[in-house]
Amino acid sequence: HSTYNYLMNFTFLRTTLLIFFLLASFLATQYSSWLDYYDDNLHVYFLDVGQGDSILIKTPDRKFILVDGGPGEITAFRVSEILPIWISEIDLAIVTHSHADHLGGFIPILEHYDINCLVYRVDDKEISKTEEHFRKMLDDLNIKRTFQKDIPVDCFDSVINIQNFYLLEGQLLRSSKSGHRSFNENLESIITTISYGDFDVILTGDAETPVLQSFLGAAPKKDLDIEVIKVPHHGAIDSFYPSLIHLLKPELAVISAGAKNRYGHPHTKVLTGYKNMGVEVLQTLTDGTVEIFSNGKDWHVVR
Repeated sequence: HSTYNYLMNFTFLRTTLLIFFLLASFLATQYSSWLDYYDDNLHVYFLDVGQGDSILIKTPDRKFILVDGGPGEITAFRVSEILPIWISEIDLAIVTHSHADHLGGFIPILEHYDINCLVYRVDDKEISKTEEHFRKMLDDLNIKRTFQKDIPVDCFDSVINIQNFYLLEGQLLRSSKSGHRSFNENLESIITTISYGDFDVILTGDAETPVLQSFLGAAPKKDLDIEVIKVPHHGAIDSFYPSLIHLLKPELAVISAGAKNRYGHPHTKVLTGYKNMGVEVLQTLTDGTVEIFSNGKDWHVVR
């Protein structure tokens, strides 16, 4: 009988301690989310989603932007680690292009969060069953969509400035070696610049050199002073364009790629190239989720 009581007391104590530690862990996570949510800073999170891209942004006026959805379920989990538990809406989402490692994670995101407005190219045919499923969900949920370089105020309005750049149909044709509409989705990548005061970050999707060249030609030279660049195409050599880096003068480059990926991302020459130009490089595959925050003047990486 005494052995039975001992076992019952031990089980009760162990269960109580487990609940306590789980609760403490949950409260610690939520406290951090609460602090980030209620401060007046811009937060940019380059999410560790494996071989893919997903960037979550919290604006100083407490709105959330998700640029790309990564490859799958992992993105919804990463987003849930950062958003306070009471937040159920993402104010703006941007799909840079249709490859599954950028779009696939939006399917579970839509199952867990409302999206107020979406920047997404829908004037071409879907390239996969994943994209077909995604478009059906957009229709079923009646999500507001736009595809303009200047995002309409009725879609998204904030204290930060957002500018999108992408190749137009004629430029896509000229960028194709065959002279026909390119089937290289990377040439359709949206480049997004986000500015808050003196702090600027450029998000490049999988943009390859022709897109970067066109962006450089179109962008006002006085505005080409960027603090942080999301390295195009996971650090692939086909997206390494030194002329752009020289003009942008970024202080930090972030590469989103998965460990031991079959593409060999990031390319050694890309890593060496950025470092030789004096740019610090962080990688999600070695550094995990990279968080940056700025008050519009100073900016810092959360170490």
